[in-house]
Formats: sequence, structure tokens, C-alpha cells
Amino acid sequence: MDPKEYADLRALVFVLLEAMGEPMGLDDPPGGRRLDIDLTPAVHDEWLTIMGILSSGRMDQRIVEVGDGSRTVTDSETAADPEALRTFCARVRKRNRLRWEERDTLNGIEAASS
Repeated sequence: MDPKEYADLRALVFVLLEAMGEPMGLDDPPGGRRLDIDLTPAVHDEWLTIMGILSSGRMDQRIVEVGDGSRTVTDSETAADPEALRTFCARVRKRNRLRWEERDTLNGIEAASS
């Protein structure tokens, strides 16, 4: 990664640390501020690795292609087991689809109200 990518990754980590100290709630998204970063594939993959380590406490994470054009991180056991990986990726695709549908709905509401 180049220095700009490291700076962008650093900004993401600081937002995560800030968000970890915020109250959690449905109407209180963590780190509710925009970042001026370029989420390149290298920054994205490093971010996935950091999130995987922080959420699991393990350092044996693997980045996997989900099948809908996105990538995510999973543990090495899941990545090595074809059936477990198919099941995992299916759940991630479903979650992604729901999130994209939600985003489209919210964008439509925002466009209609302005």
C-alpha cells in the first residue's frame, strides 16, 4: 500500500476506536461522520483483516470472495471447508442484498423529500 492508503486505513481504525466508545442503539450508528478516504481494494482488504482480528481475537483470518462482487473475512477453518464456506457466503450474500435494498429505499425516501 502507498502512504495515502496507510493514512486512509489509519483514519478507518481511529473511527472504529471512536465508535467503540459510543452508545449502541438502532438510531445511533457508530462513527456517524463521513470520511474523505479512497477505499481501494488494498485498504478494504487490510480493513477486513483488522476487523476480523478485533472481532475474533484470532490472527488466522482469510479474505474470501462472497460471489456477489464483494469480499469478506472469515476464519481459516471455514475458508478451508468448501461446504462451510458455501453456507457462510450464502448468509453474507443475503445480508448484503438486504442492506442494499435498505440503502435503495432510504435513498428513495431522501430523494423524494428533497
